[in-house]
Order: sequence, then structure tokens, then C-alpha cells
Amino acid sequence: VLADYVYIGIHHPIQGIDRCFASFNVARWVGSGLLDTHWPLWGLLSFMTIGFFAGAGRAKKLMDFGQWEMFHCLWHISGGVCCTALVYHLETTKMQVS
Repeated sequence: VLADYVYIGIHHPIQGIDRCFASFNVARWVGSGLLDTHWPLWGLLSFMTIGFFAGAGRAKKLMDFGQWEMFHCLWHISGGVCCTALVYHLETTKMQVS
């Protein structure tokens, strides 16, 4: 919330922390999804989510905050859906194996 709304457009250390944390989490769930699920739809979901992230970055560089808000919102929604789907898939797969 601090990096996305409170300090938007202002250089603040919290933005760097947010980017590092978000980048690590995205790499972790995309990697986990591709390595652990063998779920064909996973690549498409990951590509879509990363596309929203890239769109937000491009809009931010262009200082188009309306586009940034849209892409960033879609990034959060799709990322949350993907993380939830991955956890559900891994947990149900684990239950079937046990």
C-alpha cells in the first residue's frame, strides 16, 4: 500500500523494497508453477500476469498514471488469482499423492 498509493510518483526507499519483494514472489510462483504443476494453462496465466506487470512499468515510465493504475490493478488481481490457483493445485495434488 505504501509503495502503490502513499508514495506514488515520489522517490522513497519503500518502492525499492516493494519491487524486490514482488519480483522475488513472482519468480517463485512462476517457477513453482512451471516446475511443479505441469499444467499447460499455467504458462498462459503467468504470461498474462507478467504482461500486466510490464504494462504498468511502461505506463509509469510514460508518466501515464491512468494506464499505470489499470495495469497495476490487473497485476494485483491476476497475481492473486494465480497464487491462489497454484496453492490450490499443489495442495490438491499433494492430497491425491498421500
